[in-house]
Amino acid sequence: MAANRIPSADYLREILDYNPETGVLTWKERPKEMFQSGYKDGAAQCKTWNKRYANKPAEGIGCGGYVRVNILGNRYLAHRLIWRMVTGEVPVEIDHINGIRADNRWCNLRAADRSTNMRNLHIRSDNTSGVTGVSKCNRDNVYIAYINIDGRMVVLGRFNTLKEAADARQKANVEYGFHENHGRRH
Repeated sequence: MAANRIPSADYLREILDYNPETGVLTWKERPKEMFQSGYKDGAAQCKTWNKRYANKPAEGIGCGGYVRVNILGNRYLAHRLIWRMVTGEVPVEIDHINGIRADNRWCNLRAADRSTNMRNLHIRSDNTSGVTGVSKCNRDNVYIAYINIDGRMVVLGRFNTLKEAADARQKANVEYGFHENHGRRH
């Protein structure tokens, strides 16, 4: 999805309601002035739109599990709209703290840079060891622990047991400031 310019916070607050406790965006009822003049100066369009959409969720789950909202023909990620509505700022990246992409409660969102966001990932689906940052070297029958820091891989060591490698990786997570949820299962 191409990055669309996020509408102003004032405009978003004019057309959407946000419930920070549930994370749900709903459409507000729109006045006649928001519709192009046409049949009965837009009154028919206004009535139809409000009957169909007002006070109903403005969102749907898109591919990747993120909630999306269509505004004037453009698709936006709901968490980015929410951040703009609440703070007035255009976010660089937003991190879902608990890792659930559809959970847009305010307590679950935080501004983050790419590095911070990458330090709060779930375990990859192709992980075979069951521990993020640990892989088995079948040739030598050892486990290798590693961590990515600022785009480079740092090898933490070679270990005889999975537990030793997992402990080394956990220690590195703390040392390098990874979120406590990093490596969690879906």
